[in-house]
Amino acid sequence: MSVEAVESLLKEVRKDVGLAAMLGADPNRLNQYDLEPKEIAALIGQDPEALREMGVDPELAESAKLIGLMTG
Repeated sequence: MSVEAVESLLKEVRKDVGLAAMLGADPNRLNQYDLEPKEIAALIGQDPEALREMGVDPELAESAKLIGLMTG
């Protein structure tokens, strides 16, 4: 599992509203990150609970809700 990769991406999503919007508009862009399919599914589904179950920091997991909600 690539928890570190998920957390790193979520930190970027928090800082960069353009990235959050871009990933929401084109979820296929998540394939460029070192993520497993279930991690990608949880991010696309904006599912912080699934991310927490994978070991992602609870506060960072909530940032998944930002994907696609922001406009850059």
